[in-house]
Amino acid sequence: MAKAGGKNSTEWIRYSRAKKLICDYLEWDAKSAEREILKRIVAAEIRWQCGHFQAPKEYSGPGPGDPRFFKPDDSNRSVTAGGPLVFFHNLPLSIRGDTIKRNCDGAVAEDIEVAYEDLAKLKLLPSASSPPAKKARRLSTVDIVVAEKFPDGVPPNLSPKEALRELGEELKRRKITIPHDDTLKRKLGLKKY
Repeated sequence: MAKAGGKNSTEWIRYSRAKKLICDYLEWDAKSAEREILKRIVAAEIRWQCGHFQAPKEYSGPGPGDPRFFKPDDSNRSVTAGGPLVFFHNLPLSIRGDTIKRNCDGAVAEDIEVAYEDLAKLKLLPSASSPPAKKARRLSTVDIVVAEKFPDGVPPNLSPKEALRELGEELKRRKITIPHDDTLKRKLGLKKY
């Protein structure tokens, strides 16, 4: 997304990708990277946005982009049930991928992104004009055989059944374990999902 005026622009990256990049760059574990990102968001040192925000009707707390959304609920509850005093501390956030839920009030921010330049300023990531490209997915042996056998995709003169048979024969000839038909169809581009 670009800032007003179109001159300065902010490169936004997914929260989960930022965490992974920090782990790779600083050789941290995922929990340390997550703790540092959240701490810096709460301190308003890292800007954030989300693609979708939902909350209960009675919700009046912080909204998208507000650092207070990530602050833990400080209210501890104590309970005595005829025994010793017990303290319960609610976990403030539930984080799954790029979705964060406030456990104290049920507000949910989905598709969270953070500003790359803020991470670079804090030396959590290298300074660059844009984030590093994602690493190319490593091809499996089946992918390699498909690329060699059908470099331009499955020829139109072959039916899907014939293409599967030819690929199966080639894999057998090369002594490569033949995966399930659904996997082969997906590799050949015959089955999308």
